[in-house]
Amino acid sequence: MPRLTLYKRNFFQNEARYTQQTRELETANEILSKTTQPYRYMVEGMRSRESQITNLQKLLDDERAKVAQLSREKAALIQIQSAMSIDLDQLVTDRAQMEHVCLKDFLQIVLFLVDFVK
Repeated sequence: MPRLTLYKRNFFQNEARYTQQTRELETANEILSKTTQPYRYMVEGMRSRESQITNLQKLLDDERAKVAQLSREKAALIQIQSAMSIDLDQLVTDRAQMEHVCLKDFLQIVLFLVDFVK
């Protein structure tokens, strides 16, 4: 019989040790869970910011492409404006020359008619 009591005592001691170790493990897991939550939050925050930065970088690249396109269009429009200005100057010069020629011809015709009428 004494052996059975020794086994019971060992059993109860082992059971008590098991229960204590189980509580310690649960406490450690709870502490670990609490410490990893801020880490997860920080990682998720970093991922979110990284995603925002990527989106903003994409938007910035798109805007730079638009600015480059608009700069090319502006240069083309300035070139067209310059060509039109040169054409207009030429037309004004041609008109003045035509007016001078027409006036000269008109005067010659008037003088001819005056001579003819005399």
